[in-house]
Amino acid sequence: MIRKHPLESQGEDKVNPFMISGSKVMEGTGLILVCAVGVNTQQGKSKLMLQEEPEITPLQLKLESLVDSISRIGKWAAYLTFGGMVIHLFVEKLVKGVIKRFGGMYIDFES
Repeated sequence: MIRKHPLESQGEDKVNPFMISGSKVMEGTGLILVCAVGVNTQQGKSKLMLQEEPEITPLQLKLESLVDSISRIGKWAAYLTFGGMVIHLFVEKLVKGVIKRFGGMYIDFES
C-alpha cells in the first residue's frame, strides 16, 4: 500500500505507477526504478519555472556603490605603496653607490 503525498487527491483509487517526492510505502515490498531526481523531475521543473529573480533593493545598490569606491581606494593605495617602496629602494641603492664612488662611508641608521 502506498500512501500518497498530501498534495495528491486522497480519493484516487486508480493504479498509478508513478510516485512523487514525499510518497511513503506503508506496507509490503516492491522495486522502484528512479528515472529522474532533483530539477529533472516534473516537480523540479515546475519549481524552477516558478522561481523569480530576487529584486535588487535600494540598500543593495548603495552598498554596491560603496564597495566599488572602497575597492578603487584600496587599489590606488596599493599602487602608491608599491611605487613608494620601489622609489625608496632605488634612492637607497643610488645613495649607497654615490658614497662608495667617492670613498666615503655609508652609515646605516636602521641598525
